[in-house]
This record gives sequence, structure tokens and C-alpha cells, in this order.
Amino acid sequence: MQRRNFLVTAAAATTVPMSSAVAGPSSRKIKVLDTYLTNAELFPKHASLQPGARLLLRRDPQRTYNPASIQVLDEAGVPLGYLPPVSAQVLGVLMDHGTTAEAMVSSGGKLSVSILTL
Repeated sequence: MQRRNFLVTAAAATTVPMSSAVAGPSSRKIKVLDTYLTNAELFPKHASLQPGARLLLRRDPQRTYNPASIQVLDEAGVPLGYLPPVSAQVLGVLMDHGTTAEAMVSSGGKLSVSILTL
């Protein structure tokens, strides 16, 4: 019985209230996944990706291959490729419900995807 009380007390002590996790100026972006760019070979500008570059994400429901696709564009709106289907599955649903998402190129060419909060 003492062990159970200890575990409950420890869990309660380490819980962070959601309001404090969302509040504040640093909470404007929430990182949701690390992924990579697919179909980049179809877009000539993909080779110019530099670490730290900010990328735009846009739903592409007209894409016949995968209507759940999320297109990756540079800041000028030039297409660079797509997110992998597994990454686009949940993120696409969030974007369909009004969530704004963006990506940042990290070292090694990976994409760090964040959603933007109000």
C-alpha cells in the first residue's frame, strides 16, 4: 500500500499542468515529428536545401497518387517534394482542421515539422 501511495504522489509531483505548458512566448511552435523529403528528384530545386531553412507545408488533395499528401515548398512557394505518407497521415488531418504547420531543415537533410499554436 505504501508503494502505491508513493507512486501516486510521485506522478502527481511531476505532472505539468497543460495551461503552463502552452502559455508563454516560447510555446508558439510545437515540434511534432522529424521526417524526410520524398519525391525530391521530381523537383529540381531540392538540391539547394540548407540547414536552418524554413519550409512551408501545404495539403495537396488533388494529387492522384495520394490524396492525403502534404507538399513541401520553400519560402518563395517553389515545390520541393512531399512528406512521406506515414508522416502526412495525422498531420494532414490536423491541417484539414485549421492547424498551420511548417518545417525546418536540420543537419543531415532531415525535416523538423512543427505546428503553430495561437
